[in-house]
Amino acid sequence: MPLRLILITFGGFCLVKSSASVCSLCEVKPLSDFQNKRVSAGVLWTKTDMTSRAECAARCSLFSVIKSFGYKEASGECVAFTVPLTTPAAMTYVSESGFNMYSTCAPVDGGVSAWGQWTGPACPQTCGTSHTITKSRTRTCTNPSPDKGGASCTESLSETGDVNCGLPQCPIDGGVSAWGAWGTLVCSQTCGTTATGTRTRTRTCTNPAPAYGGADCSETLSSTTSGNCGFSSCSDNPNFGTCSSSCSGTNVVCNTGYCVCDIMYVKRGSSCVQDCGSSGYGSGFTIFNNKLLDGYNDRVVSSIQTIEECTSLCLSASDFTCITADYEFNSKTCYLSTTAWYAVPSSSAVDSSTYQMIIRNCA
Repeated sequence: MPLRLILITFGGFCLVKSSASVCSLCEVKPLSDFQNKRVSAGVLWTKTDMTSRAECAARCSLFSVIKSFGYKEASGECVAFTVPLTTPAAMTYVSESGFNMYSTCAPVDGGVSAWGQWTGPACPQTCGTSHTITKSRTRTCTNPSPDKGGASCTESLSETGDVNCGLPQCPIDGGVSAWGAWGTLVCSQTCGTTATGTRTRTRTCTNPAPAYGGADCSETLSSTTSGNCGFSSCSDNPNFGTCSSSCSGTNVVCNTGYCVCDIMYVKRGSSCVQDCGSSGYGSGFTIFNNKLLDGYNDRVVSSIQTIEECTSLCLSASDFTCITADYEFNSKTCYLSTTAWYAVPSSSAVDSSTYQMIIRNCA
């Protein structure tokens, strides 16, 4: 294959390259930082018979091993170097008037790489989303690396900062709230001065509530106490004996274990009647759950804690004869009335799950 010559013009220089010599060609530019300087290492050869800087450049560009060259106009001296130009501070240069250094390729300024990973000590905590720790990361001046006398990177190659540890929420153990109020006294009997019942109060595991895998409360969340029901003796109680589900007799029903007069009747002697007549009412009461005499209240008393207190108010009323008393245990309110259930329209004698009713019996 015949040898072809390629004529390439660079910045006023005419460089001759053989097509058999495969190497990159680039413009030869005078570099101001390297004027009047001669490098002290890497000399490949020296020619003293060059007639111009262009001829020196053309000769040096034929060989890829030559990274830079110097030329002195006054003497025609051409020096080929195997080392690339670097910043003057990075290599030993000798000052020499009229001797100027050139790169066989244009200078390449350095560029920064992408940041590396954050590095540093491990987070001392194991939970908590707000925890941070000081870490550092680096990058290099290799994108590209400075070459042929190009400038180094001016950007910072390292940085330090507070980095979030990325930890989960810390577990929150549950704590108990304050105790609630004592509930209504619940009695299993309907008569007997020594009859006792129980009250219950509760608290919750919400102070704080357990979260993020925290432990539930280990404390008890309910408490029970006993109290006397305030009942009269069973001999005075207007009942007809005990029962499990049903009772015999006219207008007699089973109510909390005892046979008593139906809600519309009161006991008079051994019978259940709808009118006490001239005999008046006695001191005994029959208690019914979920009953309410609506719209016939003669007196309303607030802040009454138990149905027993409501019963006492009915018995102690001196300015009217209290026959029916309704106790609303949610609002702790006692409603007293001179009217019996059988004396009102059916629309006023209603069921209500938040009330207990006491009906005064005949003497």
